[in-house]
Amino acid sequence: MGSAPVFALADDLSGAAEVAAVLMSSARPARIALSGPPYAFTAPVVVADLDCRYRDEAGELVRQALRHAGDRRVFVKIDSLLRGDLAATAAATLHTATPHDVVVRDAACCDAADRDAAVRDAVVRDVAVLDASASLAPAGGPPRAAHLTAPALVVLAPALPAAGRVTVGGVPYVGGLSLRETRAWQVERRPAPASITEALGGVPSALVPLAAVRAGRDSLARTLSRTAGRIAVCDAETDADLGAIVGAALVADHRTRFIGAGGLASALGRFLDANPPCGGTPDLHPPSSPRAGTMDTQVPARSRARGTGNRPLLVVVGTAEPAAAEQARLLLSYGAHPVTLDAATDLDATPARRAHLAQRLREALHPPVAVVVLTVRGQAPPTAAATLAGIVGAALTGDAPAPDLVLTGGETARRVLDALQVRELTPVGQIHHGAVHCHTLRGRSVVTRPGSFGDRDSLLRIAAHLAPERLT
Repeated sequence: MGSAPVFALADDLSGAAEVAAVLMSSARPARIALSGPPYAFTAPVVVADLDCRYRDEAGELVRQALRHAGDRRVFVKIDSLLRGDLAATAAATLHTATPHDVVVRDAACCDAADRDAAVRDAVVRDVAVLDASASLAPAGGPPRAAHLTAPALVVLAPALPAAGRVTVGGVPYVGGLSLRETRAWQVERRPAPASITEALGGVPSALVPLAAVRAGRDSLARTLSRTAGRIAVCDAETDADLGAIVGAALVADHRTRFIGAGGLASALGRFLDANPPCGGTPDLHPPSSPRAGTMDTQVPARSRARGTGNRPLLVVVGTAEPAAAEQARLLLSYGAHPVTLDAATDLDATPARRAHLAQRLREALHPPVAVVVLTVRGQAPPTAAATLAGIVGAALTGDAPAPDLVLTGGETARRVLDALQVRELTPVGQIHHGAVHCHTLRGRSVVTRPGSFGDRDSLLRIAAHLAPERLT
């Protein structure tokens, strides 16, 4: 079961890098595609950044990408806080896991706009709570699609125990509080969902509670097998729970498609390490995958090359998270050079002003300055990432130095790499949980990290890894 290569999708770049880092190993290299489809499947693990978290066409982008999955294992990365269009992503994953004859015979439609509705019509609509003995058959008869070719299982488990994010009773919790009680969605345009079922909207789902997850592999496999045609929403509090979900799901159906955060991806990586291709030797602790029971990693030996040559280092803090500002201040105290933009005047500026800011950043990157930290002061507008990327891109054109990059926040990271015309990354390993070290095709080091991740010394640890001699 472990020999199949993997095709993973992510809704932002930091998530794509996080998934690549935990799915890869010394025997299973990975690449991150920033363009496509079609995709060049030249590595055992291919992760496509669809850059779709806040795009209206997220579901269609997922659907188009999964048409290229072939016989690869499928993992769809979502935000552990359920931000983005989870309903559209789940519907698209379910649709592509469902044989097309189900859609055509049950709904008699082939219009792209009606495909998600066709999938919903092909299965039972009510939400079931499953245990080891529960049945999906509604009173009065079997599910409508029971007589058709069985779709692949689709398992959803967004828990990320390493960050204190768990799911109990289908409700997401963060640090002991339900997601709705936290401030995690304070900048979102709508309230946080009260449950995963609510976040899924009308997508058919079946809740697999914690008792079923912990009932043993065979029992859980039987429970999951009865969710075919629905999203199996799995509770999980620990990495062991996530490991149990992955193992049982692949026993129930080797075609299982997984939807989850980095915790579930890490569990899949551990499963693949323990189930190598025939003739291989299990590598339960590969250099670039987490040790069992933790998402944090040691930096793999092959990433200890640090940065690339004598390049300067540019740290772009493109997130409004207060913790990120504190991380930047600590890095500055070790001799990094600050470049601060004002959200009100610099991120909504004229082209002439932006050109001036780019020149200012370009000059800051010249010797003897070795580490530059670019931050934004004040409440950034929705277009901040694109504007910030434009300034960075302009600063690094022509005869400007080509620095190594540290990019926080998935959208900022993607916009900056788009501006620099980077279309592919090769992940090297994790510096700490979520901080993924990659190389571009031209050899530049790029570290991406979600804006909400990392302790106070996160940026300092990253900079020290890439350029230890440049900090005082």
